[in-house]
Amino acid sequence: MSLPKHQAARPGNGGKLVAAVLAAVLVLSGLSTAEAQSGIETQTAYRQSPFLPAPPHLETVQDRLPPDPVVLDPASLFPAPANEGMRPGEFGGNLVLVRDPYARVDVPALALRENLLSAPAWDPADPRPNILTRWHVHPDRRHFRLELRTGLRWSDGVPVTTRDVAFAFNDLWLDPEMNFLGMPDVIRAGGDGNGTPVSLRIQDDVVFYLEFDEPYGGFVRALTELHPAGYTDFLKPAHHLANFHPDYAAAADLRSRMQTSGTKYAWELLQAADCQPPELGQDACTSFPGLQPWIQTEVEPDGTVRLERNPWYFKVDPAGRQLPYIDTLAVLPPADPQSPSSTAALGADLATPADGWHRRTDYLALGELGRHGIRILESAQDPVALHLNHTGKGERWQALVAIPDFGRALPLAINRPGLAAALSLPDAGTVHDSEAANRLLDGMGLTERTEQGMRMGPSRQTAALTLAYAAEESGLHRIAERIVGDLAAVGLDVSAEPLPSRLLTIRMHSNQLQMSLGPSGGPGWATGTAQDHLPNGATGRQWQLWHDSDGSLGTEPPIPILELYELASVLASVLPSDQAARQARARLGPINEEQFLILPLTPEAGQLVVFATGLGNLARGGPVKAAVAAAELFHWTAPDNTATSR
Repeated sequence: MSLPKHQAARPGNGGKLVAAVLAAVLVLSGLSTAEAQSGIETQTAYRQSPFLPAPPHLETVQDRLPPDPVVLDPASLFPAPANEGMRPGEFGGNLVLVRDPYARVDVPALALRENLLSAPAWDPADPRPNILTRWHVHPDRRHFRLELRTGLRWSDGVPVTTRDVAFAFNDLWLDPEMNFLGMPDVIRAGGDGNGTPVSLRIQDDVVFYLEFDEPYGGFVRALTELHPAGYTDFLKPAHHLANFHPDYAAAADLRSRMQTSGTKYAWELLQAADCQPPELGQDACTSFPGLQPWIQTEVEPDGTVRLERNPWYFKVDPAGRQLPYIDTLAVLPPADPQSPSSTAALGADLATPADGWHRRTDYLALGELGRHGIRILESAQDPVALHLNHTGKGERWQALVAIPDFGRALPLAINRPGLAAALSLPDAGTVHDSEAANRLLDGMGLTERTEQGMRMGPSRQTAALTLAYAAEESGLHRIAERIVGDLAAVGLDVSAEPLPSRLLTIRMHSNQLQMSLGPSGGPGWATGTAQDHLPNGATGRQWQLWHDSDGSLGTEPPIPILELYELASVLASVLPSDQAARQARARLGPINEEQFLILPLTPEAGQLVVFATGLGNLARGGPVKAAVAAAELFHWTAPDNTATSR
């Protein structure tokens, strides 16, 4: 029977996940017991949640944990004052999340993400052990020695070894008959889709080597939380997926599974059987062996996904409690992004609402009622920016965007201080000067106007322009209206064009955009937490094609844009902590500003987070993604949020 949305399973019942894996667990050989370390005095200090069954129905928590589990101290994971009030918690309860396809932060995916290395401060230059205990980068930045945590187990109790690494690389990504959908860019030299695939060498059960044919120090970034696919690009549960691979499974079994799954080819069957933690709701993900804090156990008819704690999770708190604190998760189907408080109305315990950046006042008022907490955390993102496609179609558009004064005039013409005030965002010191904008446009030769006051180009035709944006993002409608009005005041004829997100993406790839609205990772470029600094479908699709095709397609970029690509190569080749990386990141913003690729319209104002008032250990500051990624430390503090009442 499924759990009510706000009630955990009866403590001690073991849950569906444990019941499903008991048979496999009982035949496994024992593990070494945990040794005293990191403030945990003895083996007997380890504790498990009452939600899990006691021995003999499940091995003891000492035997389930690795000899050196990751010890997470909530009070020291984040620096002050972000860690204010954070402390070890108690077991129990259910956490309700919501899938919001338009949210800037994918909360369920982050809560379930585990990476080979950890970056608690969301800083790729400061990696910590996680699934890997040791890693070594050769000075040539081409050779990497990586060591898995000894004693690590999949959620069904099967040991994690380099066999799982070999399966991911040799039996999937590097097997041309099985990687029909391609391999991740991160395992190609330089992280480039055109780069040479990595070479793998296995030393023993825990140590393996990766070799690239060119320096790729930036690979360390892909090992941390900043890589959205987590560990799943590097590790696959071989004992499970071998049942769907023609090199291991009997032909008759494969045919039967293909018939049952409706797949036609072996590679298709394997892809369908594989599950990555963000892919919630797929049948293949139910009880799929994983390393994350919670494992999917059920998908209800309405799309609600139920998850239970992973009995073999490899992290503990300083008191020896096996994490996570919270026993179960319920992930609700997508909310209505048009509703001003949709995530709260659906009963989510933690959400980063899609409309939070432009309806901040509404949410702050909601927080004042006391039923929900409201917190503003760092997002390293400008909520809205104007993107100029310098290679967009249309002679009139290309003639305009090629002139630097056009890029200088736009931010002056748009009333950015008024826009920030309308959105209740802080003043970033921007200037609105329509007279200066008019002078710049006049200096471009756009002096003749129609009877309606719209400027005409050299051919005496109105320079009609389009401003595209995602129609689903309700906040962009009024922003687009304000921009259209501001630009009309200086004689620019601009039409707002709301498009469904899928159509907007198609227009980007087919180089059909001129101007568009969307977020910008500009504030995160200098720290390496954002990577949208290169030309794309919104800023220079033809340049992107030229680069990706080694010059056989598209249009060769001007020298400053070539410098952007050179900086990207530097960032790929050196370690994120190298001085060369810091210098390269520092140049990304200035080049984008000088070339008018992305014009920020609103200041970086942080990400609004809505949470249940009884939810403990949500960081009070720092990067929002780091706060959500520490979900295994969340716990319920209020009496009415305990396991028995939720």
